Amino acid sequence: MALQNHRNMIGISLNHIMTPDQMMLLYKKNGYKIDNVFQGIGFSGPEALSRIPRLKELDEETRIDCYVALFKEFAGFINNGTVSRCFPAKYDYECVPKPLHIQTILTKKMAGREYLGVKARSVVMGNREIEGLHYFDKDIHRNTVSDDAEVLFYIFCCSHKVIAVFRDVTGAYLLVVDNGNLYVYPLYGMTGLEPKEVLRKLGMIYGEKRANAAWHDRLQDEFRQEGFKSVDVTEPNLLQREPQGNDKDRCLAMTYVDNIAIASSLGDKSEVLKKAEKNLAARLPLTKEPETEWNGCQLTWQEGVLSKSVSAYIERLVEHYKKYYNFGSNKIKLPMSPALEKNLEFDTSDLLGDRFNFRELMGQLNWPIVKAFPLQKFWHQSLSRFMTKAREKHLKGAFQLLNYLLNNRFRPWTIKGANLKDTRITVYCDSSNCDEKLTGHTTTCAMLFVDQSLVFVYCKKKQKVQPESMMNECRAIYESWRRSVRIKRMLHNMGFHVRRKLMVISDSDSGLHALTQPYITDKAKYLPPKNLKIRQLYGNNEIGLGGVSSENNYADLDTKSDHTFERFNRLTEEIMDARVNIEPEVVW
Repeated sequence: MALQNHRNMIGISLNHIMTPDQMMLLYKKNGYKIDNVFQGIGFSGPEALSRIPRLKELDEETRIDCYVALFKEFAGFINNGTVSRCFPAKYDYECVPKPLHIQTILTKKMAGREYLGVKARSVVMGNREIEGLHYFDKDIHRNTVSDDAEVLFYIFCCSHKVIAVFRDVTGAYLLVVDNGNLYVYPLYGMTGLEPKEVLRKLGMIYGEKRANAAWHDRLQDEFRQEGFKSVDVTEPNLLQREPQGNDKDRCLAMTYVDNIAIASSLGDKSEVLKKAEKNLAARLPLTKEPETEWNGCQLTWQEGVLSKSVSAYIERLVEHYKKYYNFGSNKIKLPMSPALEKNLEFDTSDLLGDRFNFRELMGQLNWPIVKAFPLQKFWHQSLSRFMTKAREKHLKGAFQLLNYLLNNRFRPWTIKGANLKDTRITVYCDSSNCDEKLTGHTTTCAMLFVDQSLVFVYCKKKQKVQPESMMNECRAIYESWRRSVRIKRMLHNMGFHVRRKLMVISDSDSGLHALTQPYITDKAKYLPPKNLKIRQLYGNNEIGLGGVSSENNYADLDTKSDHTFERFNRLTEEIMDARVNIEPEVVW
C-alpha cells in the first residue's frame, strides 16, 4: 500500500489501495477495514453503517454502495488533512473547548430517473456552533453567483458561439486550511481511538458557518493567480481575464460553490483557457462535468443559442406530491385560476398547520421558477405571502402552479447571443394600478432584455395600494432603470459595446407624460425625488422612454392575473423563444 505525505500528515488515496473490483469484493464479504494507517486510526464500513438504523432495510447492492461512499468520504478527510490526533493517550478530554459533532448523510445520486449510486457527506450536526468560539458573524457571509449574472455568462457564450467548460471540485470545503484551535468528535466508523477521544480540526467541514466563506475566498485566490478578476464589484463570482496586448482572447469564469464554468471568446482554440484549466487542475481535484447540465439545469447548446430547462427536477417534485393532487389530469392553461388568485386573502377554512409543510413546498417551487420559469414569479409571490398561515385554497393554488410547470416542463428558456458591436438593453415595466383592490396589494414588474434575450424579471408586491396610477407607473420606470444600470456596466466590462441610451417601455401615458414634459405637472410635484431622476436622465439623452399598448406589454404577465389564454400564451412564447419586440410602438 502506497502512502503519501500531505501537510506533514500521513494519508491514503483510493487509487493507491486496490482496483474498484477488488474493493467491491472486500466490501461484499465483511466490509473494508484499515488499521494503523493514519496515526493508528482505521475505518470499518460495517461499524459506520451500524450507526444508521434505516440502512438495515436496504438490499445488499445498495448497502455495498453505501460502504464505498462512506469510505471515500473517510479517505477525503484523511488525504486533505481535515482531522488529526492531537493529544497523547489518557488525556483528560473534558478540558477541550466544546467539540463539534459530525454526522454523515447518505443520498442517492440520480440523473433524471437513472440511479447512479450513493453519495456520502459528513457535515457538522445541527445548530451547535457558538459565536465567538467557532465563528464570528463577519466571517460567514458570502454570495453565490446571481441569476442575472448566470444569464449574462450564457449570453457571452452564445454571442461568441462557444460552449462553456464545466468542472466540479471534489471535497471543496475539505481543501481549506483551518488554523483555529477547534475540535470534533470522531466520524462514524473510525477505529483505533481512545474512549472519549476528540480530533483536532485542521480543515473546513461541510455545514460549518465559516466553511462557505473560507472556500469562496480560496477559490477566488486560485483564479486571481491565473489573472482573473471580478467583472463587477457587485458580482465576485463572475470573473474574467481581459485580453492583454495583441491577444484577443477574453476568458470568463463563473463559480457556484464547488462548481466552475469557464468559457473563452476563442472557444477550443484558446491557449489561455487551456493553461488556466491545467493550472487549476494541478492545485485542485477537478472532475469533468457534462456540458449539458449546470447546477441541476439541463442545457442544450446550438450555434449561438442556448436552451435551458429543469424538467427532471419537476418530475421528481411531482412524484413526491402525487399522493396529494392528481397532476396531469387537468391541463390548466394558466399557472393558476384567476378567480382563485384573487380570493386567496378570503379563505376561511382551517389552517393547514402540521398537516402539510406548505413552506417547504413553496421553497421547492421557487428554484425551478427562478431557473427556468421566470414569468411565473407573480403567481409564486401571490402564494408566498401565506407561508405562515396557509389554508386549503393556498395549497390548491400551489398544486395548480406545480401542475402548470409539469405541463410546460419541456418548454425551454431560450437565450440567444447579442450583437457584440451594438448591444441593446430594453426594459418593459408595468404596475398593477390597484388591480388587486380586493387583496390590498399593488404589484410592480420590470423585465430586462439584452437584445431579445430575457435576463431577469423583477416582481415586487407592495402591501398598501397606492392611490395614484401615475405614481405607481413612475415608480416602475425608476425601478427598471435602477436595476438596468448594473447589467449595462457588466456587459460593458465583458467586452460588449452597449448603446448609451437605455430604452424603458411602459403602457402608462400619464407616467410617461409626467417624466418627459419640460414642465412638472401638479401630480408630478408629489413624486419622490428619486423617481424624478428619470427626467434628468431623459434630458441628458441617457434613457429613452417608449410607449406600448397594454395588450403587447410583456410586463403585464407578472402584474395581473386576469389574462386570456391566447394573450398569455402569445407573450410567454415570444419571451421564452427570445423573439421579443424591442421597438416601442411610440417614442416619447
